[in-house]
Amino acid sequence: MTQIAEQSPNKLVLRQNYVSFGRVFREILVTGIGVGFLLWTGPAKLNCQRIEPTQVTCQLSKPGWLGLGVWQNTPIRNLQAVELTTNIDDGVFYQVLLQTSEGEVPLREYKTSGLDNTQESVDRINTFLKDPTANRLSIAQVDWLQWSGLLPGMFFLVGINALYVSLLSIRSKLIESYCIDQTQNRLTYQYGSLWRQRQEHYDFSDIHRVVLDVDPWAKVRLFVEMRSGELLCLCGQAHPSVKSPWEGAEWQQVQPIADEVSRRVYCPWQLALGFGQTWIDKYVAPNPYAKMTAQWLKANVQSSKVWVFDRSAHCIISQDSNTVKTYTLRDFVDVRVQLTPSRRLVPKEDGDGDKFYDVNYQIVLVLTSNRQVAIQHYFSREYNWKPESGKQATAQVRAEETAQRIRQYVRKD
Repeated sequence: MTQIAEQSPNKLVLRQNYVSFGRVFREILVTGIGVGFLLWTGPAKLNCQRIEPTQVTCQLSKPGWLGLGVWQNTPIRNLQAVELTTNIDDGVFYQVLLQTSEGEVPLREYKTSGLDNTQESVDRINTFLKDPTANRLSIAQVDWLQWSGLLPGMFFLVGINALYVSLLSIRSKLIESYCIDQTQNRLTYQYGSLWRQRQEHYDFSDIHRVVLDVDPWAKVRLFVEMRSGELLCLCGQAHPSVKSPWEGAEWQQVQPIADEVSRRVYCPWQLALGFGQTWIDKYVAPNPYAKMTAQWLKANVQSSKVWVFDRSAHCIISQDSNTVKTYTLRDFVDVRVQLTPSRRLVPKEDGDGDKFYDVNYQIVLVLTSNRQVAIQHYFSREYNWKPESGKQATAQVRAEETAQRIRQYVRKD
């Protein structure tokens, strides 16, 4: 989330921290834990053979990565006895010790809380040693760490993935900041990495408009559009390689920043619906990390039109790739939330047999002469919900919230 890093009478600095060195350190630590588990977990296998009635030789094999392969082989020339030790310093833990002519050899390097498994191993070894007719014995120290592909594998893979993403972010953009300097009438966009720093400067005269965009999840982003067509997302946009590139922010977080930015660049912000479509087409869709997100948004959610409410110019603008329509604010009567007529509320079942409804609401712009235009759609999947229950669906709540924002913006004196 973008935060105000510096604020003075003539300067405002907004900063977005994508990743910190503390986070990278934590991910290295998680990866290290995974590596440690991978090295030390898995069942230890003991294979014994009776050479003479009173002489038993064994081979102790300890597991390798993910419990696969062998990390260490220990020959035991003369196994004489086995002992089960108990440690109660920090809880009750058990360990199997093999008594040989050369000293004690632990079956596992660590102690375990599983008494049943360790006792079974001890009993089988003792039975083999006492029976001179038994020629071979093969056992594995079984406990929860035998399933070594689960816990250590999760630590390792999660740590490696998070570390890769963080290092990728550091390589591209560790910090983005926007500096609005009223003494120079200039907006400076600065982004840096461990390798280089870059700056791009824009005069206030280059700014076409400041736009506060509300999406179908009622999330908000603050855009500055230049006369050249370039877009800057000052607030509400996550770095595509870190998390969802369409994360957004809450209205209460973004609106105060929008007020402050607009005041300083001498350009009142405009309220928009669907303006993020331009951002998707220009910046999100070409990004390989966000390609699937962009395709899903365009196919399922985003309207083909952009609606901009401009209070300073007393107009409402509707535009798509081919046409632009303009209405005056005098044409505005109200906005209404309703179920999308083309979407029927039919109960469905998921793969687990749970029933749900796909709910689709829309905001309808009511103009003079009873003209009505659907301007944005809101979708939600509802479990434990019925149309006749009277409970509002999530899609309806989001639509009502956005409709109220429009009313407040348009009717503000």
